[in-house]
Amino acid sequence: MEATITFDECEHSGDMFNYINDLITCGAKLISYSSNYHCETCNVLVEINDYKSFIIKFKETDSYELSSLNTY
Repeated sequence: MEATITFDECEHSGDMFNYINDLITCGAKLISYSSNYHCETCNVLVEINDYKSFIIKFKETDSYELSSLNTY
């Protein structure tokens, strides 16, 4: 499945690449990303093959609380 995940508190590229690294470490495959540092947000499009396994791991990261997935 493909998913676009939005992150808050994305003030610079270092923040965005930390979020991307967490996503990849948890099993997502990066497709694309975009940022709006003025609004402190970024969007990351990923492919997730095993969502259940991914979300269990992702919930343990600091990035999870700043992501749109924390509302599910």
